Amino acid sequence: MEPRITGLATAMGYLIQFPDALVAKKLTGTLFLEHFEDEELNFEQPLVLSGSNVLIPKERLEGGPWTLRMEWAYDGVPYTTVKTIRL
Repeated sequence: MEPRITGLATAMGYLIQFPDALVAKKLTGTLFLEHFEDEELNFEQPLVLSGSNVLIPKERLEGGPWTLRMEWAYDGVPYTTVKTIRL
């Protein structure tokens, strides 16, 4: 079963929260962000946890709808998580 990942917009950007039980060094992957209205804003970044969180800085995120796709693996088990977010 895929671990439950949550996210929320904050004053600092978009915060992705992984379960506390996951060990950060066993998790690898990439975040892909695609803006619905302007593909020039699309970007990707390595999935690097700080504790059990990943913060996408607000400077990278224009307002509007985005597709957040995470291709990641935990302890060798691959996952793909897709969420639509609005800022």
